[in-house]
Amino acid sequence: MAEFTEPNMEVERMMVEQTKKTFRWQLRVDGSSNTHGSRVGVVVSTPEGDSVECALRFDFKATNNQAKYEALIAGLRVCIVLGADEVEIFNNSQVIVNQVLDEC
Repeated sequence: MAEFTEPNMEVERMMVEQTKKTFRWQLRVDGSSNTHGSRVGVVVSTPEGDSVECALRFDFKATNNQAKYEALIAGLRVCIVLGADEVEIFNNSQVIVNQVLDEC
């Protein structure tokens, strides 16, 4: 005789939520500036594991923090074009992170 139990919907919901957290869009950005101009790097990772890498050079003078903001803006634009609906952002500048999160 086989025993059939009802599925545990709470466990299934938790598994779906964990999958959503594990497989999400990720954006990694960095920027720098010197006397020759500003440069930024952007890497977007899709939930499927694909990556898009961009290196940009701007022809205007900027501080390092301004270049990091430009990197973030460029990266978010790439995410929008690719159809990202939720993005986890990685940035090595605590100043930029705090300002974006309004924690200054």
